[in-house]
Amino acid sequence: MSHFLTMPSVKPIISNRRYSRKTEGLDEQWAILQNGIDKIFDGKVTELSFEKLYTTVYGLVLTKNGPQLHERLSRQLSDHFGKVRTSFDGITRAEALNLLNQVWEKQKVYLSQISDVFIYMDSVYSKRENKPDVMSLGSRLFLKEVVEHVSGTLKSSLVDEINQARESAAQYSGFDILKNAIAVLNSLELKEGMSSVFLMEFEPFLLDSTEAYYKNLHSQLIAEQDETRWKDFNTLLELLNTENKICCNIFEDQDTILKLHNIAERVLVTDNIQEIAIYNVAKIVNSDKNDVLSRLLAISSSQKDKNVIFDQLSQFIVKEITSIEIDTSAKKKSVAAVAWIQELIKLKDKYQELGSHLNSAQAAGFKCINEAFGKAFSQIKIFPEFLSLYFDNYLKSEPSAMDSNIRKCVQFFKLFKDKDAFEIIYRQQLSRRLLQQRSNVLREQELIFLLQEDVGTSYTSKLRGMLRDLHSSNTFMQKNGKLSKTRDISVNVLTNMFWPLQGSDMNRDVIVPDSFAAIRNEYENRYAKTHSGRLLEWNYHLSTVEIAYQFRNSYHELSMPMFSGIIFMLFKEHESLTFDEIVELTNLPQQEVRKNLISMSVAPKTKILQKSPPGKSISNTDMFSINQGFTAPQRKVKVLMVLMNTRPNATNDSTRSSVEKKLLDSRLSVINAAVTRIMKQDRKLYHSELQDKVALSIPLFEMSPSLFKMSLEYLLNNEYIQRDFDNTTMYHYLP
Repeated sequence: MSHFLTMPSVKPIISNRRYSRKTEGLDEQWAILQNGIDKIFDGKVTELSFEKLYTTVYGLVLTKNGPQLHERLSRQLSDHFGKVRTSFDGITRAEALNLLNQVWEKQKVYLSQISDVFIYMDSVYSKRENKPDVMSLGSRLFLKEVVEHVSGTLKSSLVDEINQARESAAQYSGFDILKNAIAVLNSLELKEGMSSVFLMEFEPFLLDSTEAYYKNLHSQLIAEQDETRWKDFNTLLELLNTENKICCNIFEDQDTILKLHNIAERVLVTDNIQEIAIYNVAKIVNSDKNDVLSRLLAISSSQKDKNVIFDQLSQFIVKEITSIEIDTSAKKKSVAAVAWIQELIKLKDKYQELGSHLNSAQAAGFKCINEAFGKAFSQIKIFPEFLSLYFDNYLKSEPSAMDSNIRKCVQFFKLFKDKDAFEIIYRQQLSRRLLQQRSNVLREQELIFLLQEDVGTSYTSKLRGMLRDLHSSNTFMQKNGKLSKTRDISVNVLTNMFWPLQGSDMNRDVIVPDSFAAIRNEYENRYAKTHSGRLLEWNYHLSTVEIAYQFRNSYHELSMPMFSGIIFMLFKEHESLTFDEIVELTNLPQQEVRKNLISMSVAPKTKILQKSPPGKSISNTDMFSINQGFTAPQRKVKVLMVLMNTRPNATNDSTRSSVEKKLLDSRLSVINAAVTRIMKQDRKLYHSELQDKVALSIPLFEMSPSLFKMSLEYLLNNEYIQRDFDNTTMYHYLP
């Protein structure tokens, strides 16, 4: 390796005497300067008289020879750099960068000393004529005569060394050589005010070679058939971090570092984002490495790439939600529902935490998470029922402040698209809670208000109407006093359009005891005085009655369904009755009588009637009487209705079928109205246009193509709309 001595910087000492014009010509004076420049290049500055050299330059510039002087200096510098260029002959690519650093450091010293000699030319002629000063001229000529001739070697050397650094990382020892070489190339401008030769010629070459390097690396990783090497995001992050560290050790310019880093990201990650997202998203979420997902999104510069990641996240969320197991061992569905919703809440908390770590992608992340939850809810048929049961369990529990889990469940409700399905189930459960006085009205109102915030007052109008009915009924009872001196009675007047009630002929045909009938008639008379025009229809099948009775050994207050109470009251006048006699005296259907008798004579805890002959089944000839030997630990005894089904899930299936039927009818009604309204406004529309407009106008459920088709068939058959004669995909409104 060559070694160069640094020349001392010698400043000229100039006397104050005036310059005397000499008769020597330009050639003679240039010869003096040329000899001085040669001695500077030879390192013999101690032999020079800088005063003489300076006065020579001064005289030439003063005598209008500045152009010739500048031109001759340029030629001499070119000749010198041509000789310098030969020092690069025969060297290896590994030596080229180090030699470039050494040569340029030496030439800068020479140029500085020459600049001291030609300082008057720089400050007077060059500045006035906009010519490069000595340092600038020397830099450009060094670039032209040396660097450009060996640029191929330098480029190859740069690429080889940088790639070697990438592969050996911490063990690489040539960072200083690379950094100095880059600094040299960055200091050499092609023209004054233009970008450096590095930015114009070397950087593009480095960018292309970096892309080729990482493409080759990616191909090698794939060839190894180890997915963890080219798909695992943590492995890729290590490669990118290594690239970043290497670039920071070599380059000063942050723009260059960023360009190289972006190329590595694009080749390793962005160009393979779909495979990487599929492979990594589930692993990242399961390991709770939320910052890694944020980094993956940050690397994905385009929205298209981010959408691929969010799509994988959405699929994983939906899969995780739909995989939550339902506790089939639970005796009550409400217990299973509460456990299932609790797991759902934990899952939502987990993804809320994930979303909060997504930095600039937070908004898109939360949108993806919420949409995924909504999509999963739509796929889970039991969701509206379980959500309603969770609310039901909360509202029937001990009074407490609205806890955070309830508010989270309200968020679930907001994400659920088929809100009409939830409303039907919730209204049924609300009806039972209110009629059985199982919940606090203020808490009911608070929850309804929270639900209303998302869907508006029209959605909750029936729910609020149910609460108003109870309030009005209580107010009426308080104003009108007791209906009977010996009996307490509470009557709730329910508006048909609010309550999920099913009428029954039993209510009209049943024969009630005279004492019941007297109270009923008294209530109707009082009600008619303040509510004219309203017809009351008594729903005994929804009513309960409490009867106090002294058995042989104990006194009990019996709470039972109204029909059970009517049957029990028969024994006030009859010591014993057969099944057929009970049917005749009550005018109830046999199935209803049988169901109530089983609850009162077969159920072990509420056997207040004695059946003869004993047995679990009831025949038409069985005889019944009051079981005087009945006793129970508590004073209050509640007679519950025993379900009579051959299949355990028959009632649930029937209820579910009823809900689905109501839902279908309700949705068709809404779609019919929307189609009619839109067609009346637009007069004619194509099928796809009409379907899109109708779907947008329905906020409470997601309209399926089959439902839309059923609606169109109904409206076509009833001549609300008609198809175009020439184009069957177009519909016309019929006024």
